[in-house]
Amino acid sequence: MSLGQTISWGPVEDLNLDAFNHSVPEADHRQRVRVYSVPTDVDAGGYFVAVSAPWDPVVVPPSRVKDTALLVEYDLDPDGTFQVKTMLPQIKRAMQVPY
Repeated sequence: MSLGQTISWGPVEDLNLDAFNHSVPEADHRQRVRVYSVPTDVDAGGYFVAVSAPWDPVVVPPSRVKDTALLVEYDLDPDGTFQVKTMLPQIKRAMQVPY
């Protein structure tokens, strides 16, 4: 279970979400990474990952707000270090780490 260049965690039973694994493309600048839960008609796995540069507009999932939840948001530096801004308690438990 990890955050950073690779995002992964086990199943999140409280939110009815499957395990998750995603790689963030490398960049030469800080990136803001957001992972949302979304309806399966948006993504079969139930997740939407938005990666943006600090000067870019915020990218949001193409789903209704009431059907979407921000699970985790963090800043990722080019060297792979990160700073968590927001993380739901259910994701913390699924990751089994004290971020």
